[in-house]
Amino acid sequence: MNHKSVNLLAEAILKRAGGGSTKGGWKPRKRYFKSIRFLPVALSCMTARALSRSNLDSPHQMVHFLKAADASKHGEVFRSSLPVAGQSGKLKSMARGTAAVGRVRGKSGTIDRVKCYAGFVDARSGNRFAFAIMVNNYVGKYSSVKPGIEQVMARMAEL
Repeated sequence: MNHKSVNLLAEAILKRAGGGSTKGGWKPRKRYFKSIRFLPVALSCMTARALSRSNLDSPHQMVHFLKAADASKHGEVFRSSLPVAGQSGKLKSMARGTAAVGRVRGKSGTIDRVKCYAGFVDARSGNRFAFAIMVNNYVGKYSSVKPGIEQVMARMAEL
C-alpha cells in the first residue's frame, strides 16, 4: 500500500480493523492516537486516506505521529514499508543525484494543487529524523514545486 498508494486498499484495511465497517475501524485508530497523544484536527473525517480536503492536520502533528510509529515495537517494519528516494515506489524519481537517495523513506500524497511527503531521513550524521513537507494550493504544475521539495530532502540527508 505504501509503494503504490492505493486508496481502496487503505479503506479495506480500515474496514477490516473495524469488523467490516469504516466507522468501526476508527475505534482502534482513535485509541492508538490517544495512547500516543496524537490529536488530529479532523478525526471526524471518516476515511483511511491521510490526504483529504477534510484533513486539516499540520506537519507538526504528522511528525509527532511518525516519531511515535518509529519508536513503537513495529517501527522497523513500518519504516521498511516506505518507498526510498531515488530507488522505489512513488519516491523513485525524487532527489536523484542528491544525498537524499537511499536516505529518505517516505509516503507521498497528492490531490489537486497539494503535494505532501512524510517519512524519515537517515542523515549522514547517523541521526534519524521524521519529517513532513506539505505544499498547499500551489499554482501551475507540480514540476514547479518539485525541485524545492527535493532540495529540502537533500539538505536533511546532509545533516
